[in-house]
Amino acid sequence: MIMDDKNNLTYIYFIRHAESDSSVKDSKARPLTEKGIKDAQELAAQFANVPVSKIYSSPYKRAIDTMTPIANAKGVSITIVDDLRERKSDSLQTISTPELIRKQWDDFTYILD
Repeated sequence: MIMDDKNNLTYIYFIRHAESDSSVKDSKARPLTEKGIKDAQELAAQFANVPVSKIYSSPYKRAIDTMTPIANAKGVSITIVDDLRERKSDSLQTISTPELIRKQWDDFTYILD
């Protein structure tokens, strides 16, 4: 997430992490793929003319690595927010990912049984 104060307005950009290496099973330590690294650098280029005053990230490596090129280019530190993470599910996924996402956004208390 990137925040910028401009003309007494705050612009918030939500950015999903770039492509991560799904072969790494530790979700918190999962790095970006080579494509993900390239995409993160291209994202920084897209933000070249966008003022950025703050950057927040989840504690996941893939999210931090996605934001690092922007942070470096802007000279802004990344603030880690532990609650910026995927919701936990204690059960196996029994529905399709798009359906699960829709249900979770429709009802923030929804959890798989």
